[in-house]
Amino acid sequence: MKKTKVFLAGIGGYGGWYLHGLFNTDDSSFELAGVADPFASSSRRYEDLKAKGIPIYNTPDEFYAENSADLAIIASPIHTHDPYIRSCLKNGSYVLCEKPVTGSLQELDDLIEVEKKSGLFVAVGFQDCFSLDVLDLKKDILNGLFGKPLEFKLIRMNARGTKYYNRNGWASKLFFEGKAIMDSPLQNANAHDLQNMFFLLGDDMGKSVEIDSLKSELWKGHPQIENYNAAAVRIKTKKGVDIGFYTAHCVTGDMEGPLAEYHFEKAIVKWDNWDYKVFFKDGTTKVYSEGNRGKPFKKFYDTLEAARTGIPPVCTLETARTHTHCVELVQKFPIVDIAKDKLIVTNNEDGDSFYEIPGLNDAFFKAYEESKLPSEIGFGGMNE
Repeated sequence: MKKTKVFLAGIGGYGGWYLHGLFNTDDSSFELAGVADPFASSSRRYEDLKAKGIPIYNTPDEFYAENSADLAIIASPIHTHDPYIRSCLKNGSYVLCEKPVTGSLQELDDLIEVEKKSGLFVAVGFQDCFSLDVLDLKKDILNGLFGKPLEFKLIRMNARGTKYYNRNGWASKLFFEGKAIMDSPLQNANAHDLQNMFFLLGDDMGKSVEIDSLKSELWKGHPQIENYNAAAVRIKTKKGVDIGFYTAHCVTGDMEGPLAEYHFEKAIVKWDNWDYKVFFKDGTTKVYSEGNRGKPFKKFYDTLEAARTGIPPVCTLETARTHTHCVELVQKFPIVDIAKDKLIVTNNEDGDSFYEIPGLNDAFFKAYEESKLPSEIGFGGMNE
């Protein structure tokens, strides 16, 4: 059987995770045809690439000048996604692009048009959308097992310190090298959680629900960052379902969440980052086990199979569009910039510094429980 040729753009950061997965597999149905990264020599797998004779280039264009690929994985920095996707499609490759694709809805819509004209597909690496438990849950939602959806809400509070924001040149930036980034917990670290709610409410397996309107309250709780790092969002969808999303990095201590409740006419689905547990109003229960949640590389294998058949996987540019739309709408709201002397600073033994907005963690959890914005329970973030 002819091997499927795979190309990888970006081998540092998350791209390094892909590279590790591509190397550490017994699957002989594909081959790594080449990689592109202008800083490839700094990769921990650089010598492995050379030893295996895998071609190394600076850009996708350089790769395609000498090679071809059936599937291209783009795991490079956000500002490179648009030109890299265009290059891969132009040269006949299906694409799996890591999230977020872009911080601009217009740029995403332009890419969707390029994708349509190419006759190929661009998958987006929101890994929960590929997870077996999520897919089984969505099938049951579509089949009406729980009745009409009423409200979805989720909270995730995970501390990120100065090292996180210093890990590259674009972290927390609105724009970088002329491209919209809009980096934030909503856009990047916890984007999966938000997109998963949009995905579960979509009208078919490859769609996400659309936004009718939203309100958001934002805070910046780190003196060195540009964008917000705490967001509470209340969304009205075009299906009439309310969505609440609460997330922040300006907290300290162990991660809390993700915790979620999805309310339906006949049941409540609860998620504690492990199993989806359904509590029906008639007293019965159902559990969707974590399935492949511990195997996030499934999104690669699903997309690999999709590239062989030409049938798009469940998460594409169109599927991810609602998330990008949400990020853009949220960005229009004012950001409360907390003065440094109002923040609680914690330094750990690794030399990292964490900044906490006093009272925000408790306020977010109360707002989550009551399905409100923090201001509606009296939290402003300045003097609490």
